[in-house]
Amino acid sequence: MTKDFRTKLTSSIIACTTVGILTLPLTPGTAFAATIAPIPSGGWAGYGVSGSPFPKPSQPIEVLYDDVVGGWTMPEASCGATEHSNAAFWVGLGGATALEQIGAIIQCDNSTLRYNAVYEILVPGKDGPTGRPVFIKQEVSPNDQLFAEVRYLGKGHYRLVLTNTGHWSFVSPVLSGSATAGAHNAALWIAEAPSVTPDKKPGKLTFFDRVYFTKCKARQELNTARREPISAGPTIDQFTMTPDLNQIYAGASPLDDTGTAFNVSIPQS
Repeated sequence: MTKDFRTKLTSSIIACTTVGILTLPLTPGTAFAATIAPIPSGGWAGYGVSGSPFPKPSQPIEVLYDDVVGGWTMPEASCGATEHSNAAFWVGLGGATALEQIGAIIQCDNSTLRYNAVYEILVPGKDGPTGRPVFIKQEVSPNDQLFAEVRYLGKGHYRLVLTNTGHWSFVSPVLSGSATAGAHNAALWIAEAPSVTPDKKPGKLTFFDRVYFTKCKARQELNTARREPISAGPTIDQFTMTPDLNQIYAGASPLDDTGTAFNVSIPQS
C-alpha cells in the first residue's frame, strides 16, 4: 500500500530455496493440524492461509474464501530528517493475480509522519495485479485499535469495512473487482513495505517497534457457518520480510494459543 500499493504475491515472494529463512516455532502446547510454510518475501511480514483441504491429487479442490477479519493496534513510528518510507497494515483476500485489501498506512517524508486509512482493489493486469489506492477521510493515530473486514459477495463484488474502535466505522459501497479464483483463494494479515517505484520493488520500511494483530479469522466459501482461525489452514503461509536476501527487515511471531493472534516486529540493528 501507499503511493502505488502494488507489491504482489508473485513478485514479492523470494523463492525459499535462495535464502536461509527465519524459523519461528509454534507456541509450546499448541497443536495445529495445518501445514506452516515459512516464506521469505520482498515486502510482506505476517500470515496468510490458502491451499486444498484434500491431501490427494485426485481431489484437487481449491479452498476459496469469502470473508476475512482481523484487528491491530497502530504502532508508533520514527522518521528521519531526510527519510522517505512507508509501512502499511492490512487484511485482504487473494494476492497472486488479484487482491482486495483494507487497512492503514504510515508515511514518512522528511521527518513528518502521516497516518491514513486506505483500501484498494487490484485486478489482474498484464504485469500483475493493478489498481489505485483510495484513502479514507477519517483520522488514524498511533495506538488506535483498528478492525478490518473484506467480504466477497460473489460475481466479482466486494465490501470492505474498517472500524477505529471508539471513534468511527467505515463501510465501503459494493466494489467491483475480479471474479477469478485467484482473487479470493487466500486470506491475508500483513505488515508491508509498499512498492513506490515503477518496477514495483518493495520500498523502504518505516521503522516501528511492533504491531499486534488479533482476532484474525477467515471463512471458507464451503463453510458459511463460521470463520476459522489462522491455525485452521489448510496451509499457513508465514511471511518474513527479507528484500535483500541477507537481512530480515521484519518478521512474524508464532501464533498464540488461540491461533488468531501474532505480532510483527523489526529486529533491532
